[in-house]
Amino acid sequence: MTSDTKEKIIAIEFVVQGKPVRIGACCKGAGMINPCMATMLCFITTDAGVSRDVLELCVQSGVKSSFNCITIDGDMSTNDTVLVMANGASGVKLETPEDIYAFQQALAHVMLELAKHIVQDGERVTKFVTVHVTGGRTEDEAKKAAEAVAKSSLVKSSWNGNDPNWGRIIHAVGYCGAKVDEEKIDIDIAGLAACRGGVQADTPSDDLRQAVQVPAFQVDINLNRGEFSHTVYTTDLSPEYVDFNRSEYAYWNQAKADGLTC
Repeated sequence: MTSDTKEKIIAIEFVVQGKPVRIGACCKGAGMINPCMATMLCFITTDAGVSRDVLELCVQSGVKSSFNCITIDGDMSTNDTVLVMANGASGVKLETPEDIYAFQQALAHVMLELAKHIVQDGERVTKFVTVHVTGGRTEDEAKKAAEAVAKSSLVKSSWNGNDPNWGRIIHAVGYCGAKVDEEKIDIDIAGLAACRGGVQADTPSDDLRQAVQVPAFQVDINLNRGEFSHTVYTTDLSPEYVDFNRSEYAYWNQAKADGLTC
């Protein structure tokens, strides 16, 4: 743990071939979190008997929908690691498609829960926000839109101020690099209609402001162009985050003096 404030651990048990199979995991990460390369470490163990090739495919699939779908500050680093180790101690060997699928789903669940824990413990964050984009003509189109909103400093700052500013959200969609039709875009914030067809919806502004004064909510964006979707888990951007990273040198010096670092 460096700037983490909480331990991030999970353990589950599920049944395969009538026998219990277990997965246990822990991770760390709270800052410099962004898809592809981040300052995060994750270690997962399982007592399932699984071949290297199958395990690699399961890991890649799980990472794609978990650790590569989170962002806190949009920054990347160089020590991003997800390590999965299987020892076969359960006596259950995964060979059939059904058994492999059950394991894959369990592993994906573990990874997603840990990924969410990282975002929820982000450096000085106050909001956990799920950005869910639907209606993309391609998967890449939906992904670009979701990531643009999730990484926008303007959007994240408004969330910190309990401001459901859908205008900033649609602006981020507009510059995301995908072809979109603004007059087709619908936006819901915390379950309430904020934008319909690219213009202000009928929901009272006070209702929207009240809806986002909670620690966690979802932003739904429908591009209304196709059938593809993508989800990113993100945070707000607080003044405390800026202060913490502005004085990080002093923080580490104090931590070293307190014997908290090696």
